[in-house]
Amino acid sequence: MNLHPIFVHFPIALLCTYALFELVPSKKLRANASWFRTKAILVIFGTLTAFIALQTGEMIEDLFEGQWRGVVELHSTWASASTVIFGIAAALYLLEWIRREGQAITSKLELVAWAKPILDTLWKIVAVL
Repeated sequence: MNLHPIFVHFPIALLCTYALFELVPSKKLRANASWFRTKAILVIFGTLTAFIALQTGEMIEDLFEGQWRGVVELHSTWASASTVIFGIAAALYLLEWIRREGQAITSKLELVAWAKPILDTLWKIVAVL
């Protein structure tokens, strides 16, 4: 069963929206913490879903031969490059998010309470893989 078309649209939507949000020139929005979190969530989850899309694409890559092989290879190369680029942005956003939120956390219990929803969500994504 070809799952690639099902998974490929999530990263496209999330990462295109993230890229458009990065182009918004408003200083007022950029200073807003929820604007930062929104962009962080878009790029992090967009990158995670891009990895899923890459894996489903790899699973069906061998189905294409002949004249389509070159197109599939080019498609795969651009998909990988895009995922790496957005992955770097996602990692930087995640580190900055942890740095920002870490300043507000004063005890280990608060850290666990802050990290639990993020870890639960990541665990659900990994479980799907």
